[in-house]
Amino acid sequence: MHVNKLLDIAKRDVSRAPKGRLRIAHNHGTEQYYHVSEESNMLGRYISKKNYDFIHSLAQKDYARQMIEYLEKKKKELERMREIIRGFDDNMVYLKLNDNRKNLISPYYISDREYIEDWSAELFETKPFQEEQPEIFTERGERVRSKSEKMIADKLLMLGVPYKYEHPLYLSEVGIVYPDFTLLNIKKREEVLLEHFGMMDNTNYCENAIRKINIYQKNGFIPGSNIIFTFEIGLPQSHWL
Repeated sequence: MHVNKLLDIAKRDVSRAPKGRLRIAHNHGTEQYYHVSEESNMLGRYISKKNYDFIHSLAQKDYARQMIEYLEKKKKELERMREIIRGFDDNMVYLKLNDNRKNLISPYYISDREYIEDWSAELFETKPFQEEQPEIFTERGERVRSKSEKMIADKLLMLGVPYKYEHPLYLSEVGIVYPDFTLLNIKKREEVLLEHFGMMDNTNYCENAIRKINIYQKNGFIPGSNIIFTFEIGLPQSHWL
């Protein structure tokens, strides 16, 4: 459990507990309980064992106070560790090498910026466009097949999400396919596909979309994990009247 949450629980128990503390004495092998509520009376007032709830609340309070002291100490230690970790750089050894040595090795770690640049630099061919298809270009200057795809591409660019448009992918049963977008999860350094289905009010298109989704799932793509599906339904003509 998180340190701060434990601290909150312990402080809550202290605030709800009775004043004073519990003293436990041993008399001929029998435990006796005393409520010490005043510093002038360190022996305290005897508590009958029948009053278990009161004894328990005082014992819990004493435990909570000790936990608060312990957790506050651990919290400071964790903060010091965070400062140390914040200054830790996986790439420090590589950066200290001279340029000649850098050119001779493959580093174990590269920065996010370098990783994105390498990932984005890959050359590939998208699916060919048909002559009758309209020419639609994104803010990044690449040609896409629909206004919806342009909107998605421009939004990804605005949000700083690295993407590739129609990067070829091999799937069993169908061979090479061209997912609309291949995104890069920078934190995990993993690829995530994004497929947009734009005419879900068309029966044939909808059936093909469902077939396509099933094929992706058979190839290990899990919606919400390593693939995202977005859907678009056209407004009925009467809406515009």
